[in-house]
Amino acid sequence: MDTPMPVADSKPIDSEELVRPPYEIRKLVFVWLAHILLAAGTVLWAFDYFPVTWPSVALAVGWFVVSSTAITAGYHRLFSHAAYRAKWPLELFYLITGAAAFQGSALQWSAQHRDHHTYVDQPKDPYNIHMGFWFAHMGWVVRQTNPNFDRVKDLQKSPLMAWQLRNYYPIGFLSSFIVPTLIGSLWGEALGAFFMVGLVRLVIQWHMTFCVNSVAHYWGTQKYSKQHTARGSWWLAFITWGEMDHNFHHTFPSDFRTGTRWYDFDPGKWVVWLSEKVGLATHLKKMDPERIERAMERAKEGH
Repeated sequence: MDTPMPVADSKPIDSEELVRPPYEIRKLVFVWLAHILLAAGTVLWAFDYFPVTWPSVALAVGWFVVSSTAITAGYHRLFSHAAYRAKWPLELFYLITGAAAFQGSALQWSAQHRDHHTYVDQPKDPYNIHMGFWFAHMGWVVRQTNPNFDRVKDLQKSPLMAWQLRNYYPIGFLSSFIVPTLIGSLWGEALGAFFMVGLVRLVIQWHMTFCVNSVAHYWGTQKYSKQHTARGSWWLAFITWGEMDHNFHHTFPSDFRTGTRWYDFDPGKWVVWLSEKVGLATHLKKMDPERIERAMERAKEGH
């Protein structure tokens, strides 16, 4: 495991400019309620108030894989960075299953993420690591945000994106809570499926995504650039569902991969690759190896 490293001061920052936005009660209640219900549900399950058998566990794992991939391959690499192009059935699939992650609409998510790359480590960075590990991890999630939708004018042209924005909460509640509960009722575990998919899966998925903004800006190596705090390591891939080398990603954000080697754990990369093979994705962007090598040489020199 890589040695923990202090947060880099890659750019001068006036601490007086680092002002945390006020809390947004709606977000605060929803996030804490999910954690409280998870804790309460765990106690009730431990005392056999409701059963959880392997079908419900398998359902939760499947839901996690699909929804997490919708965030990494869809919200992140497709919508935020245009690392490839997707046919409308794949976009629709991402928009529905991504809503199950309850991380905001694709428009909001992408607008904030583009701000993050534009202002990384600066006061306008929506999840600035210089505001503290907890703020970058989860604190920003429960605070007021003002996404700059001018950054996503390209996405606003899509009728599918507009549809998800208008219907985000119904889609989210259906895909995250109602549908898996109904599926679980088929084997007599409606409550067990709700607990596993709607609570266990959701909270784990939240923290795995949030680790990209906190852990990946705090621990790891900087093989490609030292101009920002983003870092990477092999173990990070397993706690972020494949967002393995965040330093590579911040240096080459339009590349559809985060793990450049075939054996790197990067499910999103393989989903995009497979989507291209079946005709659902085109124009996959991949950085030239020589350009990557030059970046690595500059990083060795401290740049």
